[in-house]
Amino acid sequence: MVPAPDGRSLLLSLPQELLIEILIHLPLSALAACRLTSRALDTLIVNDVLLQYSIELRAAGVIDNPSSPFPIHERLRLLKERERAWSRVEVADSCTVDVLYRPSTIYDLTGGVFLLGESLSNTGLHGRRGTDALRFVHLPSLLSQAHTRGDDSDSGEDAWARIIPEAATIDIGLSVQEHDLVAVVTKTYLQRDALDRTISIDVHLLQLSTGKKHPAVSQPVLHVCDILHGGSHFSVSVEISGDRMGVLFNSSRILLGFFEQNDPTVFHVYNWKTGALLLTRTPENSAYSSFCFLAPDVIVLPDVAEGTLELCYLDAAPHDGQPRELQAACALALPRLSASCTMLKIWCRSEPNPMGATSAGPLHTAQPFSADPAQAIVLFSVLVLSPEAEFRTLTLIVHRSSLLARMPPAPSVSQSACDPCEQGQAAPPVLVPVPWTEWGPSVSRWFDMDDIATRWITVTCGQRLVRMADTAPAPIEVLDFNPLAVRRAPPDGEVHKEAELMASSAFHDPVVSALPYVVSRTREEYDCDSVLVDEDVIVGMKMDQGMDHIRQICLYRIGLSRMTG
Repeated sequence: MVPAPDGRSLLLSLPQELLIEILIHLPLSALAACRLTSRALDTLIVNDVLLQYSIELRAAGVIDNPSSPFPIHERLRLLKERERAWSRVEVADSCTVDVLYRPSTIYDLTGGVFLLGESLSNTGLHGRRGTDALRFVHLPSLLSQAHTRGDDSDSGEDAWARIIPEAATIDIGLSVQEHDLVAVVTKTYLQRDALDRTISIDVHLLQLSTGKKHPAVSQPVLHVCDILHGGSHFSVSVEISGDRMGVLFNSSRILLGFFEQNDPTVFHVYNWKTGALLLTRTPENSAYSSFCFLAPDVIVLPDVAEGTLELCYLDAAPHDGQPRELQAACALALPRLSASCTMLKIWCRSEPNPMGATSAGPLHTAQPFSADPAQAIVLFSVLVLSPEAEFRTLTLIVHRSSLLARMPPAPSVSQSACDPCEQGQAAPPVLVPVPWTEWGPSVSRWFDMDDIATRWITVTCGQRLVRMADTAPAPIEVLDFNPLAVRRAPPDGEVHKEAELMASSAFHDPVVSALPYVVSRTREEYDCDSVLVDEDVIVGMKMDQGMDHIRQICLYRIGLSRMTG
């Protein structure tokens, strides 16, 4: 009788194309094990370009752009060079862009686009400049043009594209690579009165590349709410993932240097293509400043009043045409502050946003790869008022995947379609927050940002965070939270693996965090007031003399010049 072949022999007898397809779908640990079990498998894994590219993609925490014109062997070379450059923070190209117009305070940075508002009117409420137009530049294109010219200068005015919305703009949300979309939040005075004004808050859905109505929308203008008083400061957060768009709106009045809440917070989730309002929330005892997507159907809402991170599913459909009330599926407690400190705001950001399941992928880039949203970190910036009436900023870093791991199973379709109130069921149970000590220390890292320039929140992309000291000139620092980057760090690298006690008097109890990361720095010092990051471009900000408005942005591309936009 002929003995039956073992599993390894059967595997090696497969056609090489099929074997490669199988190996590509294995986790990195399984591929490492395969190399140890068979010389033939080891040779195949080491020498096959497609397998090596797949391995390097996952190790770097990036995803492939199938529409890129680069062949696989060139993508692999570029990816390896890119990772080496980031590990040393080596600048390949640079250029400067002057802001020659009158900028406002609205800005965003995502998908290779830097957007900055333009003020055409007189100074608005409380000394703030209003926003009457939107200016934006495409960063990879500017860097490529500078590389072709052989210099790092730019005239400024010609670099900026311009959109003029139909009404005064109070904030925007961008989805550049997924939808070529800019969601413009506007205010319109419906009544003019010396004592009271009714203001309509709306979202205009425009195509970024043309400035016109987005071709995918059936309702180009979505009404958010009416505000029944004037003299307000508006705070808006807009995020887009797939067909969903979240809009968080706050209205407050400045009183004695602090914000006094007059109108309730309004949080809406829309299908931006159809205009349908899917979910809504008007919290009575919660205070939300921002939110971000963890997945196309999951968001995190930091609650300042409770000191928690609320995780919410977005899969419920409207009932009889009416939006459902958004419910938190899980609440994660933050460390308790000391009795003498007050938590004022929590802003959050994770870049890039996850794309919807039906999205076609990146629209406006030839770059062969981009940061994987599923592996990205989330930054929570916590503004605290100290007993000495000083503002302090604390930063919490945690991976999206670590927060998602705390979510209970998603409700079934039948559960989502059932309205507890109409079915005579009890109201959803009150969530008991998961204690910080149970969920946080091993998967997060806290930083006291007192000596770091922290004006901007767009300082992360993928698993990297950029920062610099608030006393320029200074080197640019890159903190990489990719576990494989930590493992691959050289022996003399600045690696932080151990749990650290946060030296801050803001917390009631000692706070320990242990998420590993590795630090790299530029050899040169840069004369910037702060730094931001988007994919492979670090953006240096230079402010005017009063440190109120941007006068110039400096672009530094990390990696190879060949990677064009």
